[in-house]
Amino acid sequence: MARRPNDPQRRERILQATLDTIAAHGIHAVTHRKIATCANVPLGSLTYYFSGIEALIEEAFSLFTAEMSAQYQ
Repeated sequence: MARRPNDPQRRERILQATLDTIAAHGIHAVTHRKIATCANVPLGSLTYYFSGIEALIEEAFSLFTAEMSAQYQ
């Protein structure tokens, strides 16, 4: 199988998909598979970029906080 070229926005898409998945299903229903499907990335990409679901959710919330803070400054 041929490798896909590196997608520089993949990590950001995963973070946004995490926030979208939380908004749609609630934080307790978030899984790696749901996030990967929403971000349209291979499931393994999540463990490539993040050490676990907790780290992924934490970073997604940090991104959300930074975006909201920037809007109100």
